[in-house]
Amino acid sequence: MKAWELPYPEVDVEGDVVLVPVGSTEQHGPHLPLGTDHMIATEIALRVSEETGAPLYPAVPYGVSKHHMGFPATVSLRTETMIELLRDIHRSLLYHGALCTFVVNGHGGNEPALGAVTEEEERFHWVSWWKLAPTDVLETDWGGHADELETSVAMYLFPELVKEGEVVRDGRPTEVWEYPDFHEISETGVKGDATVASPEKGKKIVESVVEKISGIVEELRERYG
Repeated sequence: MKAWELPYPEVDVEGDVVLVPVGSTEQHGPHLPLGTDHMIATEIALRVSEETGAPLYPAVPYGVSKHHMGFPATVSLRTETMIELLRDIHRSLLYHGALCTFVVNGHGGNEPALGAVTEEEERFHWVSWWKLAPTDVLETDWGGHADELETSVAMYLFPELVKEGEVVRDGRPTEVWEYPDFHEISETGVKGDATVASPEKGKKIVESVVEKISGIVEELRERYG
C-alpha cells in the first residue's frame, strides 16, 4: 500500500508495522542517478509492502552526505537535522497507532542518525538493505559506492536510468570514513567495480533482501502485536 497515493480515510497504520524508506540525493558516479539510494530503498520497501501488506510511507529523499559534497549536485543534511526528521516521522506514526516504524535505509551516511533515534525512541527499527544482500552472487569482494552490488540492483530496478556505457572501476579497497571527502579516494565517485554489474545479479540480490526484510516485518508484528 502506497500511503501517499490514497486519501486519508483509506490509510490505516493502526496496529501495524509502517515501512519508511530513507536514502539520499548524492553523486553515484557517472552512470547512476542522484536518487539511487532513496529509489532503491523505495523499490525494496514497496516489494516488502506487497509481500506483507505493511503500509508504505513516502521516502525521505535526503540524507547525511557530507562526504560526497566534493561532487556537484549532492545535497547533505546535518546529522542533527536527520535525527529530528526521523524522530518526528516516527512519533507521528506512533500517535496514529502504528505498532512501530521500520526504516529501510539506502545510504550508509544515515546510519549514525538512525542509531541515535533507536537509542532515544521505543519501537523504532531500521535496516540497511545491502547488509542483508547475498555476497555469493558477486565477483568482487570490495566496493562501497556505485559498485558492482549497487549498480546491479539499479540495473534490475530501474534499467532505463543506468548509463551502461559510463560504468567504471574506481577507488580503492579502504574504509570511506577514514577520509574527510570522498573525492580523495575516487576521481569518478565510484568505489568498486561497476563494470561487472548485471541485472541478473541485481534480481537475485533484491529477491533475497525482500524475503529477509519481509521476515523481519512479521517478527515485529509478533513482538508488538
